[in-house]
Amino acid sequence: MAYKAVIIIGGTSNTVDLGQELQELGFEVASHLSIYYPSKQDVANIKAEITKSGTLADTAVLVCDLGAGSEALTKMLKEQGLNAYLFKTK
Repeated sequence: MAYKAVIIIGGTSNTVDLGQELQELGFEVASHLSIYYPSKQDVANIKAEITKSGTLADTAVLVCDLGAGSEALTKMLKEQGLNAYLFKTK
């Protein structure tokens, strides 16, 4: 699957560096969100953010460095049909 845009979710400065590297590779970094304790409202906000600039099918969501919350949020996003991936920058 080829993605046009990427949304990065994380709470560290490493995720900012990741965003810059992805832009240099030609990806549109549609958004960079800091989330520390994932909730259903966060999932709704992420879906809304995606539909502002693209579609669910052509946008990847990278969940980075949230500790135990990373796996939970990735699972919640996948259950809602998003292309979510657990990604560690460290």
